[in-house]
Amino acid sequence: MVFPVFTQEILSVRPAADAPPLLQPACFIPLAFMFWNAGDLAGRLLTLLPTLSLVRYPQALFAMALARLGFIPLYLLCNIRGRGAVVGSDAFYLVVVQFLFGATNGYLGSSCMMGAAEWVEVEEREAAGGFMGLMLVGGLTTGSLLSFLAAGV
Repeated sequence: MVFPVFTQEILSVRPAADAPPLLQPACFIPLAFMFWNAGDLAGRLLTLLPTLSLVRYPQALFAMALARLGFIPLYLLCNIRGRGAVVGSDAFYLVVVQFLFGATNGYLGSSCMMGAAEWVEVEEREAAGGFMGLMLVGGLTTGSLLSFLAAGV
């Protein structure tokens, strides 16, 4: 969606002159990617817990995917290009926005890939697996390209 381009545009809310080295742009941007990737991993691991599995509820997964659009306004609350943040907290950006966006990505991606085999007939599982792989690559490509439009905001 909007992840890669926004992440490199958002800076710490602390002025560069007063910020510790970890909050300087050279470290803060990779730190944000690390939080997103940690969230992605946590989301993928959440699918191991049967009580949290939505694999049998494709409509719930679809609703959760649509709800992820709510992360766009959250990104806009952050310090984009150093213009100031509505929510003046680096923890808000790193934990609430980056980590949770990554966690929902990992959870939904894994759940949909696992659920595809259950949502089709046995003889269609191989084709469904190939189609899911194709849709994953297509979605990543489309999302990356559209993120450049969203980053112009």
